[in-house]
Amino acid sequence: MTGVAVVSYAQGDTIQGWTSRMAVVGRMKDDPTATSKGNNLLGIAYAKSAEMAETLQDSGTAKRPPMTGEFGWQGA
Repeated sequence: MTGVAVVSYAQGDTIQGWTSRMAVVGRMKDDPTATSKGNNLLGIAYAKSAEMAETLQDSGTAKRPPMTGEFGWQGA
């Protein structure tokens, strides 16, 4: 496996701040190709973290459409 992992911890039910750690295994981005504009894997991971902080649910499971900056991808 290669990619990025982010673990974030926030105390309580109202997110006012968090502590996070990230790790890169092999690569932090997918380079652009002729058919893809590429991916910033770290940006995706932090966007998923931000969605979970706002909804207090796994990313991609909110009962609302994704907001600007969110992807709506299923979390694991």
